[in-house]
Amino acid sequence: MKLNGKKTIFGLLLCGFILSSCGRSTKKPSKIESASGIPGPGVHRQFVSAHNFASKNPALVTVEQFGAISENDFPLFMVRIGRPASPAAVNRPALYLSDLTHGNEYTGLVDKLQEQFVLNSTRLETAVGKFISSGGIIYIVPVVNPWGYNKKTRKNANNIDLNRDFPVENDPNKVPTQIETKLLIEQIQKVVRRDQARLHFTVDYHCCAHSEKSAHPLSAGQMLIPSSDNHTRDVARKGSLMMLEKIAFDAFGEVELGSTSEMLDYTAKGTSKDYFYTTYTRDLPANEFGMSVTFEGNKLINGDNPNSVQKHFNFWNEVMQEIMKKNATTAFHAAPL
Repeated sequence: MKLNGKKTIFGLLLCGFILSSCGRSTKKPSKIESASGIPGPGVHRQFVSAHNFASKNPALVTVEQFGAISENDFPLFMVRIGRPASPAAVNRPALYLSDLTHGNEYTGLVDKLQEQFVLNSTRLETAVGKFISSGGIIYIVPVVNPWGYNKKTRKNANNIDLNRDFPVENDPNKVPTQIETKLLIEQIQKVVRRDQARLHFTVDYHCCAHSEKSAHPLSAGQMLIPSSDNHTRDVARKGSLMMLEKIAFDAFGEVELGSTSEMLDYTAKGTSKDYFYTTYTRDLPANEFGMSVTFEGNKLINGDNPNSVQKHFNFWNEVMQEIMKKNATTAFHAAPL
Protein backbone atom coordinates (compact mmCIF):
# COMPACT_ATOMS: atom_id res chain seq x y z
CA MET A 1 0.00 0.00 0.00
CA LYS A 2 1.19 3.53 -0.76
CA LEU A 3 0.53 6.82 0.91
CA ASN A 4 -1.40 9.25 -1.21
CA GLY A 5 -3.18 11.84 0.88
CA LYS A 6 -2.83 14.94 -1.31
CA LYS A 7 -6.23 14.76 -2.99
CA THR A 8 -8.20 13.24 -0.16
CA ILE A 9 -9.48 16.26 1.77
CA PHE A 10 -10.47 18.29 -1.32
CA GLY A 11 -12.03 15.31 -3.07
CA LEU A 12 -14.01 14.14 -0.10
CA LEU A 13 -15.27 17.59 0.85
CA LEU A 14 -16.38 18.06 -2.77
CA CYS A 15 -18.02 14.64 -2.56
CA GLY A 16 -19.82 15.71 0.59
CA PHE A 17 -21.06 18.90 -1.10
CA ILE A 18 -22.34 16.97 -4.09
CA LEU A 19 -24.11 14.43 -1.92
CA SER A 20 -25.80 17.15 0.09
CA SER A 21 -26.85 18.99 -3.09
CA CYS A 22 -28.36 16.14 -5.02
CA GLY A 23 -31.45 15.44 -3.01
CA ARG A 24 -32.11 12.68 -0.58
CA SER A 25 -31.49 9.06 -1.30
CA THR A 26 -34.52 6.85 -1.64
CA LYS A 27 -32.70 4.08 0.20
CA LYS A 28 -34.12 3.54 3.67
CA PRO A 29 -31.63 4.15 6.47
CA SER A 30 -30.56 1.13 8.45
CA LYS A 31 -32.13 0.72 11.88
CA ILE A 32 -29.19 -1.29 13.13
CA GLU A 33 -27.56 0.56 16.02
CA SER A 34 -24.69 -1.84 15.54
CA ALA A 35 -22.89 -4.02 17.90
CA SER A 36 -22.05 -5.25 15.24
CA GLY A 37 -24.75 -5.79 12.76
CA ILE A 38 -22.37 -3.61 10.87
CA PRO A 39 -23.84 -1.18 8.68
CA GLY A 40 -22.38 2.17 9.55
CA PRO A 41 -21.35 5.21 7.52
CA GLY A 42 -18.62 4.45 4.99
CA VAL A 43 -15.04 5.60 5.48
CA HIS A 44 -15.34 8.58 3.16
CA ARG A 45 -18.66 9.62 4.67
CA GLN A 46 -17.21 9.42 8.19
CA PHE A 47 -14.34 11.64 7.06
CA VAL A 48 -16.65 14.23 5.52
CA SER A 49 -18.92 14.12 8.58
CA ALA A 50 -15.93 14.68 10.85
CA HIS A 51 -14.95 17.80 8.88
CA ASN A 52 -18.53 19.07 8.98
CA PHE A 53 -18.60 18.43 12.72
CA ALA A 54 -15.37 20.37 13.17
CA SER A 55 -16.62 23.29 11.07
CA LYS A 56 -19.63 23.62 13.39
CA ASN A 57 -17.43 23.53 16.50
CA PRO A 58 -14.23 25.31 15.44
CA ALA A 59 -13.21 26.37 18.95
CA LEU A 60 -12.97 22.79 20.17
CA VAL A 61 -12.82 20.30 17.29
CA THR A 62 -10.18 19.72 14.67
CA VAL A 63 -9.67 16.89 12.19
CA GLU A 64 -6.17 15.78 11.32
CA GLN A 65 -5.50 13.46 8.41
CA PHE A 66 -2.29 11.56 9.07
CA GLY A 67 -2.19 9.39 5.97
CA ALA A 68 -4.19 7.51 3.40
CA ILE A 69 -4.48 4.01 2.02
CA SER A 70 -3.93 4.25 -1.74
CA GLU A 71 -6.70 1.86 -2.77
CA ASN A 72 -9.83 4.06 -2.92
CA ASP A 73 -7.77 6.78 -1.21
CA PHE A 74 -9.11 5.82 2.22
CA PRO A 75 -8.12 8.50 4.76
CA LEU A 76 -6.49 7.80 8.10
CA PHE A 77 -7.70 10.57 10.38
CA MET A 78 -8.03 11.72 13.97
CA VAL A 79 -10.67 13.91 15.60
CA ARG A 80 -9.26 16.10 18.38
CA ILE A 81 -11.57 17.64 20.98
CA GLY A 82 -10.03 20.23 23.27
CA ARG A 83 -8.68 23.73 23.52
CA PRO A 84 -5.83 24.67 21.18
CA ALA A 85 -2.25 23.74 21.86
CA SER A 86 -0.29 26.49 23.59
CA PRO A 87 3.18 26.83 25.09
CA ALA A 88 1.45 27.85 28.34
CA ALA A 89 -0.63 24.67 28.47
CA VAL A 90 1.38 21.86 30.09
CA ASN A 91 0.73 18.40 31.55
CA ARG A 92 -2.69 18.29 29.93
CA PRO A 93 -4.59 15.08 30.69
CA ALA A 94 -5.65 13.29 27.52
CA LEU A 95 -7.87 10.39 26.50
CA TYR A 96 -7.78 8.20 23.41
CA LEU A 97 -10.63 6.27 21.78
CA SER A 98 -10.45 4.16 18.65
CA ASP A 99 -12.75 1.91 16.67
CA LEU A 100 -12.49 -0.51 13.75
CA THR A 101 -9.01 -1.86 14.33
CA HIS A 102 -10.84 -4.94 13.10
CA GLY A 103 -12.85 -3.90 10.07
CA ASN A 104 -15.82 -6.13 10.78
CA GLU A 105 -16.38 -4.83 14.33
CA TYR A 106 -18.08 -1.45 13.95
CA THR A 107 -19.58 -0.67 17.34
CA GLY A 108 -21.71 2.34 16.51
CA LEU A 109 -20.26 4.08 19.57
CA VAL A 110 -17.08 6.03 18.91
CA ASP A 111 -18.37 8.26 16.11
CA LYS A 112 -21.43 9.10 18.24
CA LEU A 113 -19.55 9.64 21.50
CA GLN A 114 -17.61 12.55 20.01
CA GLU A 115 -20.88 14.42 19.55
CA GLN A 116 -21.83 13.83 23.19
CA PHE A 117 -18.44 15.06 24.38
CA VAL A 118 -18.84 18.35 22.52
CA LEU A 119 -22.50 18.78 23.54
CA ASN A 120 -21.41 18.53 27.17
CA SER A 121 -18.21 20.54 26.83
CA THR A 122 -19.79 23.72 28.23
CA ARG A 123 -21.86 21.99 30.90
CA LEU A 124 -19.65 22.42 33.92
CA GLU A 125 -21.96 20.31 36.06
CA THR A 126 -20.62 17.33 34.10
CA ALA A 127 -17.12 15.92 34.46
CA VAL A 128 -16.80 16.11 30.66
CA GLY A 129 -17.40 19.86 30.77
CA LYS A 130 -14.92 20.35 33.61
CA PHE A 131 -12.32 18.14 31.91
CA ILE A 132 -12.44 20.01 28.60
CA SER A 133 -12.74 23.50 30.10
CA SER A 134 -9.73 22.76 32.33
CA GLY A 135 -7.56 21.83 29.37
CA GLY A 136 -8.24 18.12 28.91
CA ILE A 137 -8.01 16.66 25.40
CA ILE A 138 -9.81 13.77 23.72
CA TYR A 139 -8.20 12.08 20.71
CA ILE A 140 -10.52 9.92 18.60
CA VAL A 141 -9.62 7.64 15.67
CA PRO A 142 -12.97 6.39 14.34
CA VAL A 143 -11.51 4.04 11.68
CA VAL A 144 -8.12 2.46 12.34
CA ASN A 145 -8.51 -0.07 9.51
CA PRO A 146 -10.39 1.65 6.65
CA TRP A 147 -9.73 -1.04 4.04
CA GLY A 148 -11.00 -3.77 6.36
CA TYR A 149 -14.05 -1.70 7.28
CA ASN A 150 -14.89 -1.14 3.63
CA LYS A 151 -14.64 -4.89 2.99
CA LYS A 152 -16.28 -5.79 6.34
CA THR A 153 -13.35 -8.03 7.17
CA ARG A 154 -11.16 -8.31 10.27
CA LYS A 155 -7.75 -7.82 8.64
CA ASN A 156 -6.27 -5.20 6.35
CA ALA A 157 -5.46 -5.45 2.64
CA ASN A 158 -2.27 -7.39 3.43
CA ASN A 159 -4.25 -9.95 5.45
CA ILE A 160 -2.68 -8.70 8.69
CA ASP A 161 -4.52 -8.38 11.99
CA LEU A 162 -3.68 -4.83 13.06
CA ASN A 163 -4.34 -5.68 16.71
CA ARG A 164 -1.30 -7.95 16.60
CA ASP A 165 0.91 -5.39 14.86
CA PHE A 166 1.79 -3.02 17.72
CA PRO A 167 5.27 -2.95 19.29
CA VAL A 168 5.92 -5.23 22.24
CA GLU A 169 8.05 -4.04 25.13
CA ASN A 170 11.46 -5.72 25.39
CA ASP A 171 10.95 -7.58 22.12
CA PRO A 172 13.06 -5.95 19.38
CA ASN A 173 11.65 -8.35 16.81
CA LYS A 174 8.04 -7.25 17.41
CA VAL A 175 7.72 -3.98 15.53
CA PRO A 176 4.88 -2.59 13.38
CA THR A 177 4.85 -3.83 9.82
CA GLN A 178 1.68 -2.17 8.53
CA ILE A 179 1.26 1.42 7.37
CA GLU A 180 -1.93 1.86 9.42
CA THR A 181 -0.18 0.92 12.65
CA LYS A 182 3.01 2.85 11.91
CA LEU A 183 1.18 6.07 11.05
CA LEU A 184 -1.18 5.80 14.02
CA ILE A 185 1.75 5.43 16.43
CA GLU A 186 3.52 8.40 14.81
CA GLN A 187 0.35 10.50 15.02
CA ILE A 188 -0.17 9.78 18.72
CA GLN A 189 3.46 10.62 19.46
CA LYS A 190 3.15 13.86 17.50
CA VAL A 191 -0.04 15.17 19.12
CA VAL A 192 0.96 14.21 22.66
CA ARG A 193 4.27 16.05 22.22
CA ARG A 194 2.68 19.06 20.50
CA ASP A 195 -0.13 19.40 23.07
CA GLN A 196 2.21 18.76 26.01
CA ALA A 197 -0.30 16.13 27.05
CA ARG A 198 -0.21 12.94 29.07
CA LEU A 199 -2.41 10.05 28.03
CA HIS A 200 -4.35 8.86 31.06
CA PHE A 201 -6.92 6.50 29.61
CA THR A 202 -7.17 4.68 26.30
CA VAL A 203 -9.88 2.41 24.91
CA ASP A 204 -9.76 0.47 21.66
CA TYR A 205 -13.36 -0.58 20.92
CA HIS A 206 -14.03 -4.04 19.52
CA CYS A 207 -17.14 -6.07 19.11
CA CYS A 208 -18.75 -9.39 19.27
CA ALA A 209 -16.28 -11.91 17.95
CA HIS A 210 -16.05 -13.60 21.34
CA SER A 211 -19.46 -12.91 22.84
CA GLU A 212 -20.09 -16.63 23.00
CA LYS A 213 -17.29 -16.90 25.55
CA SER A 214 -18.99 -14.40 27.85
CA ALA A 215 -20.53 -15.76 31.01
CA HIS A 216 -22.99 -12.86 30.80
CA PRO A 217 -24.04 -12.41 27.15
CA LEU A 218 -26.46 -9.60 27.99
CA SER A 219 -23.81 -7.61 29.83
CA ALA A 220 -22.13 -4.69 28.06
CA GLY A 221 -19.20 -6.95 27.29
CA GLN A 222 -15.67 -7.66 28.40
CA MET A 223 -13.17 -4.99 29.38
CA LEU A 224 -9.76 -6.43 28.62
CA ILE A 225 -6.95 -5.04 30.74
CA PRO A 226 -3.20 -5.28 29.92
CA SER A 227 -1.66 -8.72 29.83
CA SER A 228 -0.72 -10.24 33.17
CA ASP A 229 2.81 -10.83 31.88
CA ASN A 230 3.33 -7.08 32.45
CA HIS A 231 4.61 -7.89 35.93
CA THR A 232 4.50 -4.29 37.09
CA ARG A 233 0.81 -3.96 36.24
CA ASP A 234 -0.65 -4.95 39.58
CA VAL A 235 1.84 -2.85 41.54
CA ALA A 236 1.94 0.29 39.41
CA ARG A 237 -1.75 0.58 38.65
CA LYS A 238 -3.49 -1.46 41.35
CA GLY A 239 -5.49 1.54 42.55
CA SER A 240 -6.51 2.40 38.99
CA LEU A 241 -7.72 -1.15 38.34
CA MET A 242 -9.84 -1.12 41.47
CA MET A 243 -11.36 2.23 40.51
CA LEU A 244 -11.90 1.06 36.92
CA GLU A 245 -13.92 -1.89 38.18
CA LYS A 246 -16.14 0.46 40.18
CA ILE A 247 -16.56 2.91 37.30
CA ALA A 248 -17.46 0.12 34.88
CA PHE A 249 -20.03 -1.31 37.27
CA ASP A 250 -21.59 2.12 37.86
CA ALA A 251 -21.82 2.84 34.14
CA PHE A 252 -22.84 -0.55 32.75
CA GLY A 253 -24.29 -2.44 35.69
CA GLU A 254 -22.61 -5.59 34.44
CA VAL A 255 -19.31 -5.88 32.64
CA GLU A 256 -16.53 -8.47 32.88
CA LEU A 257 -13.03 -7.27 33.65
CA GLY A 258 -9.83 -9.23 33.11
CA SER A 259 -6.92 -9.90 30.80
CA THR A 260 -7.37 -11.40 27.34
CA SER A 261 -6.28 -14.82 28.57
CA GLU A 262 -8.65 -14.62 31.54
CA MET A 263 -11.66 -13.49 29.51
CA LEU A 264 -11.15 -15.10 26.11
CA ASP A 265 -8.93 -18.11 26.83
CA TYR A 266 -6.06 -17.15 24.53
CA THR A 267 -3.07 -14.84 24.59
CA ALA A 268 -2.55 -12.01 22.15
CA LYS A 269 0.80 -10.39 21.44
CA GLY A 270 1.11 -6.97 19.82
CA THR A 271 -2.23 -5.50 20.92
CA SER A 272 -2.99 -1.80 21.09
CA LYS A 273 -3.93 -1.92 24.78
CA ASP A 274 -0.57 -3.41 25.80
CA TYR A 275 1.28 -0.89 23.63
CA PHE A 276 -0.57 2.11 25.06
CA TYR A 277 -0.18 0.73 28.57
CA THR A 278 3.58 0.16 28.45
CA THR A 279 4.21 3.38 26.49
CA TYR A 280 1.88 5.86 28.17
CA THR A 281 -0.41 4.93 31.05
CA ARG A 282 1.63 2.48 33.16
CA ASP A 283 4.21 5.01 34.24
CA LEU A 284 1.88 7.77 35.36
CA PRO A 285 2.40 8.80 39.00
CA ALA A 286 0.95 6.15 41.30
CA ASN A 287 -1.60 8.57 42.75
CA GLU A 288 -3.05 9.40 39.33
CA PHE A 289 -5.79 7.43 37.59
CA GLY A 290 -4.79 5.79 34.34
CA MET A 291 -5.23 2.60 32.33
CA SER A 292 -5.37 1.20 28.80
CA VAL A 293 -8.02 -1.34 27.84
CA THR A 294 -9.82 -3.03 25.00
CA PHE A 295 -13.59 -2.93 25.23
CA GLU A 296 -14.98 -6.09 23.66
CA GLY A 297 -18.68 -5.31 23.33
CA ASN A 298 -21.25 -8.06 23.21
CA LYS A 299 -23.24 -8.64 20.05
CA LEU A 300 -26.83 -7.87 19.23
CA ILE A 301 -29.14 -10.46 20.82
CA ASN A 302 -32.61 -10.71 19.31
CA GLY A 303 -32.09 -7.21 17.98
CA ASP A 304 -31.25 -5.85 21.45
CA ASN A 305 -27.96 -3.99 21.74
CA PRO A 306 -26.54 -4.42 25.26
CA ASN A 307 -24.38 -1.38 24.60
CA SER A 308 -25.69 2.16 24.36
CA VAL A 309 -24.10 5.51 23.67
CA GLN A 310 -25.53 6.85 26.94
CA LYS A 311 -23.94 4.09 29.02
CA HIS A 312 -20.58 4.63 27.37
CA PHE A 313 -20.88 8.40 27.80
CA ASN A 314 -21.57 7.81 31.50
CA PHE A 315 -18.48 5.61 31.65
CA TRP A 316 -16.27 8.27 30.11
CA ASN A 317 -17.82 10.96 32.29
CA GLU A 318 -16.80 8.98 35.39
CA VAL A 319 -13.32 8.34 33.95
CA MET A 320 -12.84 12.09 33.49
CA GLN A 321 -14.15 12.78 36.96
CA GLU A 322 -11.61 10.39 38.48
CA ILE A 323 -8.78 11.89 36.42
CA MET A 324 -9.70 15.39 37.55
CA LYS A 325 -9.94 14.24 41.18
CA LYS A 326 -6.61 12.42 41.18
CA ASN A 327 -4.89 15.22 39.27
CA ALA A 328 -5.97 17.89 41.74
CA THR A 329 -2.42 18.15 43.03
CA THR A 330 -0.82 18.09 39.58
CA ALA A 331 -0.46 21.49 37.95
CA PHE A 332 -1.65 21.83 34.38
CA HIS A 333 -2.82 24.95 32.63
CA ALA A 334 -5.44 25.27 29.95
CA ALA A 335 -4.89 27.19 26.76
CA PRO A 336 -7.27 30.13 26.45
CA LEU A 337 -10.04 29.93 23.85
